Amino acid sequence: MKKKFLILLLILCFSASTIACNFHEFAQKGDYSQSNLDQGASNEREGPNQTSNTVFQSNASVSLVANITSPKVGDAKMFCNKIAAGSDGELVLFNTDGTVYKKFSNIPVNWLYPSEDDMIIVSGSFNHQILLTEFDDDFEIKNSKVLFDNTNLLIDPTITKYNDIWILTYIEINGTVNNSNPDAENGLYTVHCYTSSDLSEWTLVSDIISCKNNIEDGDLVINNDIFYYIFEKESYDKGPSSLEVISSKDHGVTWENKKTIISNDSDNELASVFPTSSGYSLYYSSDVQNPGKSYDGASVYCANLKNDFSMENTYEIPLDETNGILLYDVVRKDRDCYFLYSQNYITKNNLLLKKISLK
Repeated sequence: MKKKFLILLLILCFSASTIACNFHEFAQKGDYSQSNLDQGASNEREGPNQTSNTVFQSNASVSLVANITSPKVGDAKMFCNKIAAGSDGELVLFNTDGTVYKKFSNIPVNWLYPSEDDMIIVSGSFNHQILLTEFDDDFEIKNSKVLFDNTNLLIDPTITKYNDIWILTYIEINGTVNNSNPDAENGLYTVHCYTSSDLSEWTLVSDIISCKNNIEDGDLVINNDIFYYIFEKESYDKGPSSLEVISSKDHGVTWENKKTIISNDSDNELASVFPTSSGYSLYYSSDVQNPGKSYDGASVYCANLKNDFSMENTYEIPLDETNGILLYDVVRKDRDCYFLYSQNYITKNNLLLKKISLK
């Protein structure tokens, strides 16, 4: 579960000869390469073009940046020049070399989503709450408050800022949580959409979707004044799942045009979605080559999509990994591309950060 939404305010176009992949923007708070961290380099947000796996295979080298074997973590995301993760239900910040930077025992986290420019993390937990935490530039807590509290479980929050208005989504589960029995009935999963002008008072705009399927890994992308909510839908945990999108042309008031991006022929786990000059790039992990093995049999893929989210092509990302992958996050800085994932989540659950450097 595992996921991030964002707005690309500026899309820079690069030629296919210089861009090898489409990655989530780096925040200007920090770079993930140690040399740039030491130099205090700033990072600019980019929106690269679509390319193919051929460039990866011929022009890229893969290196291990961090291998975190302890403590074990659940959801994880890049957060400025740190890795934010939930460990034993609490927030932990790691340095990019894998060492622990700081633990926050007062911030419950099982699912999280950062807004790097504003130094914010929204999180859900088994406390049945959605929490918003603001940090200063030294990653000290400025403010932390409960936004939503419920008897039902609240998971997979996302947050972004659009035209000075904050937009927050989260998933509420009424009934069975994360159903693992193909013959049992799911709980009712409902995705709520709220807005706020001050991060304190929140107004319900709409329910994006509500159904008796496991709905997970939601991400909100806003492009050309249209809201797109992308999510995973499955009938039972670790079973076959589809990746789908639904859109709103009135700033989240009504939602329509739901369509399937990746069919449910395998267990597909959404990580990141980014607008490009010709459509979108969607990064996900999938056990399509090892059906039924779920996270411990999955690899990483990129789907290049047209403007209407129809498929153009999809290809595997070569990460020199023999274990299964549960992909959490994808980021890019210049010609370095970073992948944050769990290695064999079910049996090992090591958190790895790998870098693909384009030659």
